[in-house]
Amino acid sequence: MEKITMLGTSNSGKTCFIYAMYDFMQKVRNGFTFITNDPDVDMDINEGWESIAFDGVWPNGTDRTRFYDFTVMFKSRPIMEFSWCDYRGGAIMDRTTQENAQDVIDLQDRINDSSCLIVCIGADTIKSILSGDNRQGRDLRRLNNLIVRYAANNKRRIPIMFAMTKADLYTPQDQKQLLGVINSYFSALCEEGAGWLFAVVPVTLGQFESSNGSEIRGVVAPKNIHIPVMFFLHSIIKERIRAIKSKLNGMSFDKHKYRQEVKYKQGRTWWDKLWNGDNTDSLNDKISSLSDEEKNMSLQLEDLEQVFGSMKDMFKVCKIFYEGRLMSF
Repeated sequence: MEKITMLGTSNSGKTCFIYAMYDFMQKVRNGFTFITNDPDVDMDINEGWESIAFDGVWPNGTDRTRFYDFTVMFKSRPIMEFSWCDYRGGAIMDRTTQENAQDVIDLQDRINDSSCLIVCIGADTIKSILSGDNRQGRDLRRLNNLIVRYAANNKRRIPIMFAMTKADLYTPQDQKQLLGVINSYFSALCEEGAGWLFAVVPVTLGQFESSNGSEIRGVVAPKNIHIPVMFFLHSIIKERIRAIKSKLNGMSFDKHKYRQEVKYKQGRTWWDKLWNGDNTDSLNDKISSLSDEEKNMSLQLEDLEQVFGSMKDMFKVCKIFYEGRLMSF
């Protein structure tokens, strides 16, 4: 099962994000739908979203780590399972000597084992930094430290999606400076040769008035809420396609090698075959077995390429970078 880990600053809206994302992806989107593996979790998430969308009440923040297991369906066929881990916001700032020390240890272990990171950063944090309050960057520096620690422990690189939550609060001037903040605080991702792929996408649950209480004042209308998880799926499927093509190339090479060997051995004299043995039947069996496996893998490749192609227009709202350089997608 693939693993997504969602990190974020306190009050960045991680809990609201997963409620809205699941509600959105229960409906067919470009052929995709999500279901929870546990029916009770389905009810829990839907009740959380109903509290926001219908009752007008913000949920409490994440006070403990939560895990959600999902199955991705494409045209009513299951294509992938993934585990989503939502760490409580305060976990990134705890020390290993504090009461919640195990959370800190588990967090780094989970990051090391993840297939993708989704980093939620609230607009209030970014706006405070832009206004000159650099103390608000403390959480971002800690998030960057977690990523650097991952790089120190792993040779592989995983995709990272920055979900810029509460995007309805940004002014046009804020939007122009947003990428500069990300590049400054997460400069390790932008180093040439570091091999990091990351994306930035604005995410919002709607248009809201400022409020310190739990009452929602405004219009609930999620936007781009599915993009972070679909970016992860896109990356995983792209890697699976690459792996299958590589394996198919290897099979083709092996079949050619075996056929050349059969051709050579069929040209030997009967005495040579009797004296040195004849394994052409065994070689032909290998060729037949490879052909069957090749056929099955080609069908898998065809299915994955269809899935992959259905995502091509989803990411126009993102800025995607490789080693800090803007990419076309």
